Amino acid sequence: MAGHKGYGLAMAVDAVCSLLSGANLSCESSSMFQAKSNANTGHFLMALDINHFLPLENFKIRAQGWFDKIKGSKQRPHMTIMIPGEPEANRRLSAKNNLNVLKETIDMINQYNCNK
Repeated sequence: MAGHKGYGLAMAVDAVCSLLSGANLSCESSSMFQAKSNANTGHFLMALDINHFLPLENFKIRAQGWFDKIKGSKQRPHMTIMIPGEPEANRRLSAKNNLNVLKETIDMINQYNCNK
């Protein structure tokens, strides 16, 4: 999405998030690291009822077919094609069998074990 496509998408996001809300356009925003004033950031949220367009089950079938075509595309070596949201879903699934422990806690446990 580089080049003119990315530029067009960025302008569309700026239009709905900033232009419509009266917030700062991206070119008017200050650095988040050197901010001297309120950022005046705008947001846009849109909710659609899929059933107003087509039955939900048809949408799910079409979407899955689309995802399957994308994932069935020719891949670059050592690359995996993923659909947006899929990496996060995979992490959540793999985290179900893992226990996250703070490094400080592990260090304390290791210190205790070494002192025995």
